[in-house]
Amino acid sequence: MCPPFDYRETDLTGELEQIHKTLEEELYQQHETMKLTKETLTKAQLSPVENPWKKLFGIHKNSGKLTADHSTFDEEIAKEKKRREELERDLEEASRRLQMAHDEIRKLTEDLLIKKKELTELEHILQKRQQDNDGLSKELKMLKENDLLELQKAKDHNSRLDKEILALRNRIKLLDLERKQSPEQIEISKSESAEKSQPSQEKALQDNEFLHKRYRLEIEEKECQNKGLLHKLQKLQSKFDEIVERNEELESILGEAQNQTKEQINYLECEIEGLQRTNMNLEAQLTKLREKKDATINDQAKEHHVKKGVDIQQISSLTNESKRLNEKQTSIETLKEKEQICHQLQEKIKSLENEIEALSITLAESKKKCEILQKKINEGMGENQKLWEENIQLQHDVNSTRQELQTKREENARIKHEILNMQEKVPRPQICADGAEDIVPNLLAGDALIQQQHEEIRQLRQDLHRAQHLCSSAEKELRYERDKNLDIKKQHFCLEQANTMVSAELNQLKQKFANVTATCLKLENELEKKQQRIKEMELEVLKQNQISKLQNNWQEKLEHEKSRALEAEKKILELQQQLRASRHQLQLLQTQAAERKHLEEEMKKVRENETTFRKKFQEEQLKRKVLEQSCKDLKHQMGILLDKETVLTQNNSALQHKIHQQESQLRTLDDVQNVSAKERIQIENTNQKLTEELLHVQQEKEQLHKEFENILKQLDEYIRKYHEKQLRHKAKLSHAKEVHTNEVNQLDLHIKQLEMEITLLKSHGVKDQQWINKVTTENEHLNEEKRILLQKMSEHDALERNHKWELLSAQNRAHILDEENRELQEGLLQLYNQVSSLDRVLKKIKALNIEEITNMIPSELHILQLPKASFSANGNSSSSGLLKAIGSIQTEEPMDYKEPLSFSITPTSDIGYLNVTSPGVVATFPEPTPNEGTSSENV
Repeated sequence: MCPPFDYRETDLTGELEQIHKTLEEELYQQHETMKLTKETLTKAQLSPVENPWKKLFGIHKNSGKLTADHSTFDEEIAKEKKRREELERDLEEASRRLQMAHDEIRKLTEDLLIKKKELTELEHILQKRQQDNDGLSKELKMLKENDLLELQKAKDHNSRLDKEILALRNRIKLLDLERKQSPEQIEISKSESAEKSQPSQEKALQDNEFLHKRYRLEIEEKECQNKGLLHKLQKLQSKFDEIVERNEELESILGEAQNQTKEQINYLECEIEGLQRTNMNLEAQLTKLREKKDATINDQAKEHHVKKGVDIQQISSLTNESKRLNEKQTSIETLKEKEQICHQLQEKIKSLENEIEALSITLAESKKKCEILQKKINEGMGENQKLWEENIQLQHDVNSTRQELQTKREENARIKHEILNMQEKVPRPQICADGAEDIVPNLLAGDALIQQQHEEIRQLRQDLHRAQHLCSSAEKELRYERDKNLDIKKQHFCLEQANTMVSAELNQLKQKFANVTATCLKLENELEKKQQRIKEMELEVLKQNQISKLQNNWQEKLEHEKSRALEAEKKILELQQQLRASRHQLQLLQTQAAERKHLEEEMKKVRENETTFRKKFQEEQLKRKVLEQSCKDLKHQMGILLDKETVLTQNNSALQHKIHQQESQLRTLDDVQNVSAKERIQIENTNQKLTEELLHVQQEKEQLHKEFENILKQLDEYIRKYHEKQLRHKAKLSHAKEVHTNEVNQLDLHIKQLEMEITLLKSHGVKDQQWINKVTTENEHLNEEKRILLQKMSEHDALERNHKWELLSAQNRAHILDEENRELQEGLLQLYNQVSSLDRVLKKIKALNIEEITNMIPSELHILQLPKASFSANGNSSSSGLLKAIGSIQTEEPMDYKEPLSFSITPTSDIGYLNVTSPGVVATFPEPTPNEGTSSENV
């Protein structure tokens, strides 16, 4: 940044030196022109006075003609003096105007330099803003990429959620169907196991409370994550709004800079047009002056030389002005190039605006998508809560079914013990003829109980299938939660990376900001130092100019006074010669006493001239009093000149005394009058020409006055606009400073917020690790439970297979029993007549021991598991005992899966000795239906 600044400073210093040189040359030329004009005027003033004094001592002709011509000559001299005074005033006004024009040119050059500096500053600002825009565009690209990654992650997450929601819905549908199928069974099981399931329910409630707490924590963490994402979106929105505001400010600054450049160009074009007009006018004046010079070459050679010098000076001034115009044109070209650069910057800004608009559209779309995702997430959370509630209910159902199975196992164990006890007490049915009548309904009741057991087994299988389905769904949920945990870990890792990137970027921005502030301070210090140097140089230049002006003025005055002194000496010599001649002509002067009065009047006029000179001298003395500090040496010279003037006054008084003696010399004035008449004719011609030139000059003055007024108006407008621009620029600078301070404060706040977010993310990471550890431990417990359940399921399948074999054997035996019952019905008629013999046999059986009876009982009674009083005389009591035993088996069967039901399968030939029935009872055995057979096969 420093080298271009030094290069511009060298350019500015070179331009200032050139301007100072040109101004010094112009002032020197003006001083020379003023000297020449003053010398010409002094010569013109002295020439009419010298001519009559030189020609006083000529040949005396006619005194009457001399008096008349002398009066007209005095009037013409007075008119010429007035005209010369007017010309001097016009010259002074022209010199003042030139000084004003030079001052204006200086002001314009200073304004141009200031504007150039402002343009350089604006270029620096634009470069900085471009760098800021590039950085912001990079940040926006990074944010776009991050947003796209987050959107992709959210889309994947949503797709997973949709799949899980569909699976959960299907599962809910299945659960609803199962609920519709098994409400009655659940009510019965609950009513039976209400008393025994209190401790297990308390454990389940504790587990459910733990699960509820865990899921609440997960939900709160997810809500915190969602809030963090929303907070990030709000930050991105605020950054985007700040970028839009900065771009608007840049556009406004560029528009104002363009307006300023346009105004400057218009102003410079107007100045160029005015200068061109002045050039045209000056060229016309040059042509006119050349024509006049060509006409007056023969008559006024001296005036021609003077005018030629003036014209040369004007031409030099015109050349300088043309050079300045060329410089201004070059500056205009540079401004046009800067305008092109500004247009290019505008196009770049427009492209950036288009990019920002596209980014805003993408951000709006991403916001909409995020809102939709949040809605879906909220819906999924609600569905998850519902599913968790349903899972809790299913867990209650599973616990209740487990308790029922335990109760059934206990009942089965009790039934086994009772059967064993009853087997010990049961008598032999081979010898009993009356007991056969009771065995047949007992067998029928056993078949009904077996069917009920088959139905219960079916229900148990359905419950097991449900439990398996629930376990599989729980495994799926655990897998899903593991996937979620992995996704959360990845998100945390990405967020940590983003935080590191942001912290690195913030450190870089801080370093850049510190470097920029240091460079700005250095540049400001250098600018202040150089401005002070420039001011000091300008003051020195002004002092030198003032000193040079004063020196030139005093030199001019000294030269003028020296010329006057020389002329006075010449006059003294001439007067001495005239006095010598007047001594010879005293007698002639006595005869011309009448002409004394006329000479006295002339002397009065001379005295008036002397008074005017004295007044001018007094004015010069006043000016000298003002400049006493710088001109003490000149005062001494002025005193000498005053002494000389006193000598001249004494000489004049002596001349007045001598004039009385010069009356005799008036006759010589006739020849002088003739010569003076010729000179008057020439002077009148020259006066006519001068009057015409004065008219032209007055017209040109009026035009210059008008142009000067227009220039003053333009200057006033330009000054007013410049002050307004300065005020606007100050307001913009203050606004920019405020914006800068606000941005710095916002960056500090952003840094603090990021630090807080980092701490929160660290705490969330710790919580996530703890939660993951808990989930892993719970998964291990669930896997162990799953293994136990699988072992139990395998054992239960083995038991079910045993039951199937037993049921098939029981069905085969039932068919055999049906055939035997038919045979028994045929044999009952034959055995009816053998009652007496059977009574005898019963008496003999009663006399036998219990051990002998048990040995005689067949093995099929072990399979049927009859109670003790099954072979008693009363058949109703035996059937009621069997029903009670079967009810106890239904409640206590699922207690122990590991204890198999030891049903012994015997061949059909062992049942032949039971064909004994009472004669009064006709046994009716139900045939097995095909539905029962199919159901048993399905089981």
